[in-house]
Parts: sequence; structure tokens; C-alpha cells
Amino acid sequence: MGRSLRARVGVKALILRDGRVLLLRRSPRSPQYPSYWDLPGGGVEEGETLEQALRREVKEETRLRVRVGKMVHAAILTWPLDDGTLVPSLGITFACAIERKAVPHLSPEEHSEFAWVDREHLSGFRMSRLCTEAVRAGFLCRGRQSPSRSE
Repeated sequence: MGRSLRARVGVKALILRDGRVLLLRRSPRSPQYPSYWDLPGGGVEEGETLEQALRREVKEETRLRVRVGKMVHAAILTWPLDDGTLVPSLGITFACAIERKAVPHLSPEEHSEFAWVDREHLSGFRMSRLCTEAVRAGFLCRGRQSPSRSE
């Protein structure tokens, strides 16, 4: 009998400020999508709510505290594990807010840089299909589902 794989659930934060979205560049050493631009976020751990996981992941990756708003995008996909195995996954992106003057501080093992990008310049940033779809959906929802600023 083959090994059993459980579906993975991932959450991403679409943080918009002044008409620009926060993107993080994955480390060139990342086993998944090296040097691609991505939204902050990651996997949901057992026992966590989606919101708890998103707050934890964003804080680990950027040291930012987010207020989680409405879901703006969801997709079923396959995600590559470190060994190359593809597992069924559900990716969910939420609109999030941060304090106005908050600045990301990255963990160099995970991300090499960050950028605030407006809609017109997105094509210059190489992103996965899921990230591209989520960012586009977030810009479409902008203004209708924005959470209030975090404390």
C-alpha cells in the first residue's frame, strides 16, 4: 500500500496600502518557487484557525501584525513538497491591513526583499499562477472588502 497524503491548506495575506500590494521575493534557495514574488503567508498547522495561521505566518515572515479581513481568493492546486512530491492543496487569500507606518523586516532564509507594487507594474514581477490570480482578485475587490487598520 502506498503512503497516504493529506491535503495541505495554505493562507496568504493580500496587504494593500496606498493602492499598492506588498510582495515578498522568495529566497533563491527556496525549494518551492525560488526567487518568485509571493504574498506573505504559509501553511495552516493542526489546531489553528485560518486567521490564526495567517497572523502567525505574516509575523514570522515580516514581523508585521495584520488584521485579517474578507477572503478575496481561493483555489485548489497541487503544491510541491521539498522532495518534489505534489500534494493536493487549498490556497486561500484574505485581504489584510497593517498599521500605516509599519515596515516589513524579512527573514533572509525565506525572503530576499520586499516591494510595494501598484497594479500597473505587476507584470514585472514573476509570480506563481496562484499568487497572480489572488493579487488580481484583491485589486478587483479593493475598496469593497478592506479591513480596518490593525491596533
